[in-house]
Amino acid sequence: MEINSSESSVKNNKKNEDDIDLKVLIKFLIRNKKIIFLFSFISSLLGLFYSFIATPKFKGNFQIVVNEKTNDSPLRSNFQILSGNQKNKTQEFILRSPSVLRPVYEILKKNHLEKSRKEYISFQKWKDALKIEFEKKTDVLNIDYENSNKELIITTLNLISKEYQNYSKSNRKKTLDKTFKFLSDQQKILKENSLKS
Repeated sequence: MEINSSESSVKNNKKNEDDIDLKVLIKFLIRNKKIIFLFSFISSLLGLFYSFIATPKFKGNFQIVVNEKTNDSPLRSNFQILSGNQKNKTQEFILRSPSVLRPVYEILKKNHLEKSRKEYISFQKWKDALKIEFEKKTDVLNIDYENSNKELIITTLNLISKEYQNYSKSNRKKTLDKTFKFLSDQQKILKENSLKS
């Protein structure tokens, strides 16, 4: 019986402590209602003022599906085969590289300077406004750009898309040229070996 009575007294004490804390909080709020009201009023005014002076930010994006077909030719063993994650990181790095982004930046800088006559932001700051990353566990590359000018967002994303396509085409052409050179060299070596034999 003593155990039960001590347990019930502990429970009653906990309830009383909770009630006391709530009462103390209510008394504190009532005592400081003027300060709380003033703080809330000033915060609301500042928020309202900021909403009027802040320039709106817009966000645009597009997606690229990175799907490289594997070549089942005998030459496949002569080239490095990358896993899906490595291919994705490589494509992400290519799209972030200055060889793709610098021409886009230069075009935007030229057009922006002609229109506004103001100094344009640096390449690094402009690049930081771009968000380039893969969707988790997919081959879809997301490119997001945020700016206060809607036209600039559309122009930027279109230019990035074109520049990436041009880079991919030139990269594919280089790969084909290397493959052709490799095959030509192999043909010469085989001819020489056949003549010797």
